[in-house]
Amino acid sequence: MKTPAMGADGKSCIEDLFEPAVLKTVVDGKRFSLEKQLDTSTEYGKMIFAERVVRQGAATINFDGFQPLLRRIEAAIDHYVAEKAKRPAVATTTTKPAAKRLGAAKTN
Repeated sequence: MKTPAMGADGKSCIEDLFEPAVLKTVVDGKRFSLEKQLDTSTEYGKMIFAERVVRQGAATINFDGFQPLLRRIEAAIDHYVAEKAKRPAVATTTTKPAAKRLGAAKTN
């Protein structure tokens, strides 16, 4: 699957990862819109898209468009683990009470 196109401003949104047919799903006679100001008589927004389209249609929606994003997340995690492994181990504190570890004055 090809990488989704970025908008003219170089931005994209999670909905860009769905197939166009999913984005065209009509709910109660309304079409999906990414606009902040909706015409609620003809459009629905992200919340309804998530609940009524994605959640209810999860068994039939093709989520292949999310693979590039998931691979990047996996690569970031792998990179973090590799970098963490390169760091020297940090000594752990003893089981002394916090007041003693911090050199607090004794109270009678």
